[in-house]
Amino acid sequence: MHLKFNPAVLLKASLLFCSLIQVLEGSAQCNDFSVPTPYNANNTNRGMMFNIVTGSNAVTISSLDVNLLTGASDNYQLYYKSGSYVGSETNAAAWTLAGTSGSVTSLGNNIATPIPLSLSITIPAGSTYGFYFTAISTAGGVRYTNSSAYTTIANDANISIEGGIGKNLPQFGVDYNYRSANCTVHYITGSYTNAAVTTTNAVALVSNQSSSGTNIYAESCTKLICKITGSGASPISGSVIAKAWIESIQPTGLEYVKRHYEIAPGANAGTATGLVTLYFTQAEFTSFNSVSALPLPTSAGDATGKANLLIEYRPGTSSTGTGLPNTYTATGAININPADANIVWNSSASRWEVSFNATGFGGYFVKTNSVVLPLELISFSGNNNRLYNHLQWETANQVNTSHFELESSTNAITFKRVAVINAKEPNVNTYNYTDTPKTSGTMYYRLKIIDINDSYSYSKTINVYPNNTTTACSIYPNPATDIITINADNSLVNTRAILLAVNGRRLQSITLNSNNVQFSTRTLARGIYFLQFENGSVLRLIKQ
Repeated sequence: MHLKFNPAVLLKASLLFCSLIQVLEGSAQCNDFSVPTPYNANNTNRGMMFNIVTGSNAVTISSLDVNLLTGASDNYQLYYKSGSYVGSETNAAAWTLAGTSGSVTSLGNNIATPIPLSLSITIPAGSTYGFYFTAISTAGGVRYTNSSAYTTIANDANISIEGGIGKNLPQFGVDYNYRSANCTVHYITGSYTNAAVTTTNAVALVSNQSSSGTNIYAESCTKLICKITGSGASPISGSVIAKAWIESIQPTGLEYVKRHYEIAPGANAGTATGLVTLYFTQAEFTSFNSVSALPLPTSAGDATGKANLLIEYRPGTSSTGTGLPNTYTATGAININPADANIVWNSSASRWEVSFNATGFGGYFVKTNSVVLPLELISFSGNNNRLYNHLQWETANQVNTSHFELESSTNAITFKRVAVINAKEPNVNTYNYTDTPKTSGTMYYRLKIIDINDSYSYSKTINVYPNNTTTACSIYPNPATDIITINADNSLVNTRAILLAVNGRRLQSITLNSNNVQFSTRTLARGIYFLQFENGSVLRLIKQ
């Protein structure tokens, strides 16, 4: 049998097939959308429920803006559930907590206030999901619009925002029908797989990381962060936050790539396991190579560069939110050496994809030197004991640290150097310093941590409050030149006061034989002294 083909039919079939391919490829593309409801509130309460209904495309909810109560600041929570909120208004067990925000302040009446929750809630095509947004205290609240029935509030080609009720506290308590939400829903269609690697700092929260599947973490279609697959002995699961930071200047000294990461599971952060994929650009590797003797790969076929690549893992979370190496407070930094086959250049996405198995999650830094990154500051604290301020700090992983400069300030803005303290041997060390400030108010301190190559970083700033124990005595004039008068109440008469030098050395004993005792300061050198009384009170004396 011989088959004959009509060229026109073939051409039409070919065009139809190409169109189908374009549709399939286009459906996988990552696209950002936003749907705002009207912001025309005439009522308020602590929270609200509403539904999001999808059409023919699955969507992933990425963030939310809300019309918040004017002048209010509070933390907020977002819950969601598969299926409508109707019928589950008071059933807390039916809902999943997507996340809790930090403190948020309203931007104003009928103005969209962004809620700092980076979400990844996927709603399948043709589905309804209920959402419950609420303040956690009576300090905050939402603004919405009274309605008379369940209705569509806003919609586009992919989703509709429907229904709505008001909610008071406690959560999942009294309902107020009907109330139309004033909010903006941000979402994506397609897949974060095709998102562009973020070029700025980014954070994403996945509330339901799969213990056996893969989740992609992105803030938007232009802010891809990382990919995590649950696997191993104790698979990562549940709520997970992933962060990426990009330093503006390539770090030098003990170098690491300017893009660095933190992955923080809500549970079992130190023992959870999984397969992690981190993303980098060639420009970032090139920037690193400009300061490092051991280079990272310069091309897809650079076997030497791949063999050099290491990942330093630091447990815990950044104490300052900067993600810098010395802000991780937990000990136990280790190097991870990914298999060279898992260091892949994705030419279609123009990015490096570095995959490795993780046991425990925290901060991640790509480098080529096996030496751990500089100093880890475990703690930094201070207290006042009336005579002076005692500062103490503890370090770990102290490699190539030269010295510390202790700085103080009376306003937490302008700092001056108080002392230089040389670094001790590596490993865990404790440092102490006693400072005697010339003012009696609150003092602020920070550490400047300097490495042997003169690179440095700052600790967090701490404050030391004065010990304001009520005294039964006073001195005047203060500052003094020749003579001071010590005023003591009856409880201190016939007791002694001790004059102390600034270093705590005992100088003289003064008998308080009446309520008013004069004492000559002519022989005292200029400086700061202390009078210590038997009831525990200490007064500062300044000799001019």
